Amino acid sequence: MQNKKIICYEISKRGFSLVEALAAFFVLGIILGLASTSFLNLAPKYKLNSAVREINSRLNYARYKSIFEGVKVRIKFDQHSYAIETYDEEQNEWRRER
Repeated sequence: MQNKKIICYEISKRGFSLVEALAAFFVLGIILGLASTSFLNLAPKYKLNSAVREINSRLNYARYKSIFEGVKVRIKFDQHSYAIETYDEEQNEWRRER
């Protein structure tokens, strides 16, 4: 008889109560909130690194184009963008590349 009571008690204690589940979700929410703010602080750093890689790639492109094709190439920076230009010796002017 004593054995039967212990088995019934163990069967009824499976799972979590509503309060335990809500407490776990609350703690999980706090941890995720802290983690998301740290990831948001990293976003500008990765955007800057990406922009630096892109400009470096374009500088290399202009350099190699000048070397292999034998033309004058420059990169003109504006306030919000940049453009690669080649020099047209026949018309004595710089032409923007597409």
